[in-house]
Amino acid sequence: MRCERLFIIVGGIFIRQILILGLLLCFAQIVHAKEDYGVLRTITVSGFGEVSTVPDIVAIDITLRDEEKTASKALREVTKASDQLIAALRAAGIAQKDLVTRGLDLNRYYKNNSYSKADFMGFRAEARLSLTVRNIGELGAMLDLLLDNGVDGIGMLMFRSSAAAKLQDEARQAAVADAKRKAELYAASSGVALGDLLELREADTGGSMPLMRGAIAMSADMVNPVATGNLTYSQNLIAVFDIQPIQD
Repeated sequence: MRCERLFIIVGGIFIRQILILGLLLCFAQIVHAKEDYGVLRTITVSGFGEVSTVPDIVAIDITLRDEEKTASKALREVTKASDQLIAALRAAGIAQKDLVTRGLDLNRYYKNNSYSKADFMGFRAEARLSLTVRNIGELGAMLDLLLDNGVDGIGMLMFRSSAAAKLQDEARQAAVADAKRKAELYAASSGVALGDLLELREADTGGSMPLMRGAIAMSADMVNPVATGNLTYSQNLIAVFDIQPIQD
């Protein structure tokens, strides 16, 4: 009986020691995990990139207009004028994809814009087209052609680049380099080592439309109708880097 009690006591002590050792090991693992997954120290910077180029494409908004006593005649005449203009542009080398009809409008028009039945004059039909000129050096001659073929209105000239996608990517690359430069500067100034890039996102700038710099200045003879200036493609972004203490 005494031997059995002694065995139980010794066995109980041994089990308690095992449990204590297990708890100590668990605690050590928890402490180690806290050290590994503690508060991550980071540095957040912005990056900006910008690339400029001279435009080589221009898009032109065109309006043809006709006013007649009847709606049918107004539509017929403006359609006829539109067909004649398209034929002249195609003959001048404009590709079909570069000439798009944007809309056809028909409205009543009144004397002095009074909108009184007594002042009703007839119907006004308008055809709106978009023309893309891919050789910007031909712009003056193309404007002459439009005016010679009965165009009533030439709207805003929008300048673009045929390498827009490539230029936008270059602006993105410049923005990443700018962010990294700033992060390295701040880390060195703060006495820490710059670690891995943890996050990179584009800042919301309302899109990445190119900015056209240069005014439109038409001359009377259309010899040198525009000062195209430069197109500027830009990109903003936010970058988050890991930082670590400098190892001795």
